[in-house]
Amino acid sequence: MKLFVRTCLAVAFVATTSCTPPVQMQECGPANCSGCCQAGQCQAGVTEGACGRGGSTCAPCQLGSTCSLGVCSGFNPTGGGFVTAGGSAAGGSAMAGGAAGGSVMAGGTAGGSTTAGGTASAGGAAGGIATAGGSATAGGAATAGGSASAGGSAAGGSAAGGSATCAGTLVECSSMCVDPLSSLEHCGGCGRACGQGEVCNRGTCQVLPLDCTTGPGCGPGFFCDPISRRCMAGCRLIADCPMGATCNAGTCQCPSGQHACGQQCVSDTATSSCGTSCTACAQPANGTATCAASSCSFTCASGYVRSGSACVDVNECLTANGGCSANATCTNTVGSRTCACNTGFTGDGVTCTDVDECATNNGGCAAAPGGVCTNTPGSRTCACASGFTGNGMTCTDIDECATNNGGCAAAATCLNTPGSRTCTCNMGYSGNGTDIDECLVNNGGCAVPGGVCTNTPGSRTCACATGFTGTGMTCTDTDECATNNGGCAAAPAGVCTNTPGSRTCACATGYTGDGVSCVDVDECLTGNGGCDPNATCANTVGSRTCTCPVGFAGNGVTCTCGGVTCRTPGAPSCSTPTSRVVPSTPATCPANACVYSMMNEACPNGCVMGACVVWRQTASGSGTNRPSPRASHAMAYDSARQRVVLFGGTDGVGRLSDTWEYDGTTWTQVFPTVSPPGRERHAMAFDAQRSRVVMFGGVNSNGELQDTWIFTGTTWVELATTGTRPAARVEHAMAYDSLRQRVVLFGGSNLGFALGDTWEWNGGAWTQVALTGTTPPGYRGHAMAFDSTRNRVLLFGGGGGTATYQTATWEWDGTTWVSQGPVGSGPPREFVAMAFDSRRGKTVLFGGSFTSTSTTHYDETYEWSGTSPWVQVATTGTKPTLRRQHAMAYDSNRGRVVMFGGANGQARNSQTWEYGP
Repeated sequence: MKLFVRTCLAVAFVATTSCTPPVQMQECGPANCSGCCQAGQCQAGVTEGACGRGGSTCAPCQLGSTCSLGVCSGFNPTGGGFVTAGGSAAGGSAMAGGAAGGSVMAGGTAGGSTTAGGTASAGGAAGGIATAGGSATAGGAATAGGSASAGGSAAGGSAAGGSATCAGTLVECSSMCVDPLSSLEHCGGCGRACGQGEVCNRGTCQVLPLDCTTGPGCGPGFFCDPISRRCMAGCRLIADCPMGATCNAGTCQCPSGQHACGQQCVSDTATSSCGTSCTACAQPANGTATCAASSCSFTCASGYVRSGSACVDVNECLTANGGCSANATCTNTVGSRTCACNTGFTGDGVTCTDVDECATNNGGCAAAPGGVCTNTPGSRTCACASGFTGNGMTCTDIDECATNNGGCAAAATCLNTPGSRTCTCNMGYSGNGTDIDECLVNNGGCAVPGGVCTNTPGSRTCACATGFTGTGMTCTDTDECATNNGGCAAAPAGVCTNTPGSRTCACATGYTGDGVSCVDVDECLTGNGGCDPNATCANTVGSRTCTCPVGFAGNGVTCTCGGVTCRTPGAPSCSTPTSRVVPSTPATCPANACVYSMMNEACPNGCVMGACVVWRQTASGSGTNRPSPRASHAMAYDSARQRVVLFGGTDGVGRLSDTWEYDGTTWTQVFPTVSPPGRERHAMAFDAQRSRVVMFGGVNSNGELQDTWIFTGTTWVELATTGTRPAARVEHAMAYDSLRQRVVLFGGSNLGFALGDTWEWNGGAWTQVALTGTTPPGYRGHAMAFDSTRNRVLLFGGGGGTATYQTATWEWDGTTWVSQGPVGSGPPREFVAMAFDSRRGKTVLFGGSFTSTSTTHYDETYEWSGTSPWVQVATTGTKPTLRRQHAMAYDSNRGRVVMFGGANGQARNSQTWEYGP
């Protein structure tokens, strides 16, 4: 059942009721209205249709009631009794079982339980109507967070966090919307509380009468029960109901979609009285309250969020920094937020750009170039540049020159500069302190030629070179040849040629050497000195003479027989015209073709200069005036001193170390200041270009030797003991190649193994020759000689590692060994001796042995001309005995092959033999 309040509707029932507004109209208020308020206007409040006083709400008096002193009073015929003054509850009449915020006679207590024992919904609204059978619990919870007055709750109290905007007849008191017509705490106005036992009836605190028939009567929605004389909820007449309602079976009913609110029916969706409780939707601060579907709906403003019935501020900064830049500070404000860029950034806060502090005043760092400002996000760092020291805010230049001359060169000057230093080369220096070599440009200003510029630190000095005189700035060439022939060999052998600053030495024609030392060349050794083959070549100092033999005519370079043959047996002389035999046809005399000598001797081997070519033993020397008997010695002819040189060998007891010389008449022992160790089975050759006897290898008590010695004519000198050289060896052979000016060495034996390597000595070093093609196998005990007519080194004889002895002949042209095949006659042999007879152009070979049997030795003589096989010469007459391990050398001055010593079995001899004319 609904209870209603009516404002003006009783005209149809009470004749005295009038809704005509009083003449005096003004805005209602407790202070300015002596009557009652209706629709916001002040009324007289003395009529039954508008009864009330002191700013209270005008109320129509029920039928049978009259308005007296602003209060309806009198008998209520429809209610069956009287209503005492003030007997109605504030804002309405109590229905059976309970009154909203007022005293109920019928078994109810103010704000307490009804006789029906029911409970008022939501504790009962202040000025509202309790549901039938229920009672309001004192101090029930206020809607929208308000505080309840005694017996009810504040309708639409203040929202949490803000004050309510009250609608209709409600007013705001203590942040709550209250009805001053029925609120016990704010009856008739804020802070006007009713006393104990009083009720607020139409804005006035009253003590309700027990008999409604005697009081002012029941309010709208109530009627006075004549039997109980109590105000009963409901209606008897339409006048008992609010405006717009109908009385149906004792109940006031508003049209569908409306409810009673005060003295009229209003829409269920009216914000001012939302739903059916006549509770206004309190307008929260920062939001809007509207009524929808009979309930209040809240909409919070931007920046707020609903919390209960209140709109509370949202802290936007808690989410994604409130949409501000990551480099900004978000500050929450009521309903919004603000964004402010952090220090070091600029912008609107939503977008912030780093401020380059370094762009202004170097960021507060020390001024450049000492201070280095480095911009960082939102800030900057300060440091001192290289060459400065400090904390970046203050930087002091470092004087680099104070330490180690600033790292400059010692020849440079260091100049300190802000943050660094400069290095400047001192006079005479360039680059990073490197000394300038003034001598590289224009000889440093010294004389040219002759001036010697010597660079010095920062400068240079000038002096005259050797061979010049002067200050160095000017130099005059010295003619070295004017004094002592410039140090060259004495004239006429040495030729001094002055050159700028020096001189050159050369040997004159007919001499050989380096110019400082010149030795006469024995021209007769090569091609008979250019003389006619029938002429006699006689060496002279610096030249030679050619003499035609008896029976020949010419200048020696050319000799002819005058169209006659050589002498015949019995003819006294070729020079005697009557003794000449004129051939049937003109002819010339072939060289060495005489059959008989001038001594009328038969010459089976030919004759030279009218003498037969034969072996002759010389009578030179006897006893200690000749070398002792020996074998395995070595000899070479020193053409510069015209001596045969002999060294070493063995006498069967030990190895000898004596040196002997033979001049063609006498053997003489020489005693050099230095001599090689004693040895045997070594090899020697004469280096005519350097006038030195060269010796290599052999064996003594220490084993096989690897040393090289030269004999200068006065002493022995050992040469290169390290570096490249032939291996130690014995039983090898050597010969001097006068065309290529090389000593050639081949073969030998090393620890019993026959060697087949070829080496050459150029006067300073040994060089092994790389061979190609067919080469001689390894040989030992062979012999070698240089054929100066054909410019070939000839090799013959020797034994191999398997005791095979060869008869093959080999020739070496300086590049290749060429085999001449097993030419000639006679058995193979080793330990032979050979020498080349340059006058006759023949190589002479003698002796040797075939050592497969110890007694096989030879006394044969063979000759090799290079164009014919080896030819054995006549063996008749006097000749050397059987021998091996002897030595031979050709004396070019006398045209004789000289042989000494040798062994026959264990017997050794000291014989000297010569072979020639």
